[in-house]
Amino acid sequence: MALFFQPPAKVNLYLRVVGKRPDGYHELETVFHAIDLRDDLYAERTDEPGVVLELESDCGTGLAVAAGDDNLVVRAARAFLEAAGVEGGLRYRLRKRIPAGGGLGGGSSDAAAALSLADALCGEPLGPERLHTIAARLGADVPFFLRGGTQLGVGTGTELSSLADQDLRFLIVLPEFGTSTVEVYKNYGPHLHDGVESPSISDIEAQFSQGIRLASILRNDLHAAATSAYPALERLQRRITELGFPALTLSGSGSSMFLAFRAEEREAQAQAEAAVRSIATAESMSVILAASARRELPRDVPWPDNEPTG
Repeated sequence: MALFFQPPAKVNLYLRVVGKRPDGYHELETVFHAIDLRDDLYAERTDEPGVVLELESDCGTGLAVAAGDDNLVVRAARAFLEAAGVEGGLRYRLRKRIPAGGGLGGGSSDAAAALSLADALCGEPLGPERLHTIAARLGADVPFFLRGGTQLGVGTGTELSSLADQDLRFLIVLPEFGTSTVEVYKNYGPHLHDGVESPSISDIEAQFSQGIRLASILRNDLHAAATSAYPALERLQRRITELGFPALTLSGSGSSMFLAFRAEEREAQAQAEAAVRSIATAESMSVILAASARRELPRDVPWPDNEPTG
């Protein structure tokens, strides 16, 4: 038997750049929120040492994902085996549905799932704290996906505290290109801010416990840096707001941008969807519908018989 889990994507409901650290990384305050756009990941132990990854993709857009040594599932599994010191190896099968390169965290989510499944398969030799340490070395978003839900991240995003879960719906616009995280941060500067004061951490925590006001939470300090570096994003943003819809929010450093709605705002979402699809088609972008993700647990399943394709 194998273990099966569906790693979710995420959006950043809020992202504030606090400052720059001596090591060159930026200090952030961000709200991660898991959404129900998911990959499929199977895992099993093997007698042979090492890590094997079989990969297929259902993504119609986004950057290509390879199954080589740089894949985050492979890197996560190797880091686990080294830390745990268990005998044998690990085999994974990954089916990609989360587009790569869009700021939706698919690779990070897959890495977190690879760690969690490996720990479960091997009798939990590491546990949550050591898994968090490994996850933080793999990427700033990876520790969030060990827990999922809605979390406030500070520092580089790896210091986490849970926030009350929300029931939201999303229109996600995904270009055919990814944005360079390095380029976006390089282009970032306080002069690009819109002058609107950001809520404090205590304000954010209070809103999530008492009922969030989407208009005040949805914010990303990297948005102007991304749209100034990538004109297609700026054109899409301008056309959406000219029609009277709320400004799109960048997820992470892009390239995906989204509109968020409460579950009961069906009519507003339908109107926005029609307009966004029309504009996105003209700009050669895709539109993805998503909702807040429910927390799920891994389950035992047979290893799939079919050969991976794509």
